[in-house]
Amino acid sequence: MRQGTGYRLDTGQWEVDHRRFENLADLGARYLRDGDVMRAESTLSRALSLWRGPALCDVTRHLAGAELPGLEESRMMVLERHVDARLALGRHPELVPELTRLVGEDSLRETFRIQLMVALYRCGRPADALQVYRQGREVLAQHLGIAPGEDLQKIHQAILVGDPDLDHPRLLYAAGAA
Repeated sequence: MRQGTGYRLDTGQWEVDHRRFENLADLGARYLRDGDVMRAESTLSRALSLWRGPALCDVTRHLAGAELPGLEESRMMVLERHVDARLALGRHPELVPELTRLVGEDSLRETFRIQLMVALYRCGRPADALQVYRQGREVLAQHLGIAPGEDLQKIHQAILVGDPDLDHPRLLYAAGAA
């Protein structure tokens, strides 16, 4: 239905995947904040399962250009929280390949790099974790002319000194995320 300068989708009682995704993402984030990691992981997994292929692939270029970045950022934030929940559950060995791929796909996204460093460290691979940091530092300097962010630097330092807190599965960042 046309409304103002745009359109309004009246779904009646029909469910829209994006609305379900948002609701599950919010619920998963709440579980993380409350420390209920098992429920958070399950709920965030359900949210991510709603993504089947690229979003907005059959819409105009203008609409995709306007909406796709926000949708993709929402998905990435949920994916970060999901990985954080899985790390807190001690699933670091299964996360190394997935995080390696994610860092390769989005080398400027520091959260995935941090999570990969922690997963590698917990797998007894501190040298590999430090290499991930060095590569990230180089990428950030080359592409953006900046140094790694504070969180990435803290994890790097913790790995360098063998901080025992890194060995304990726990939430890294998502617990405080909204």
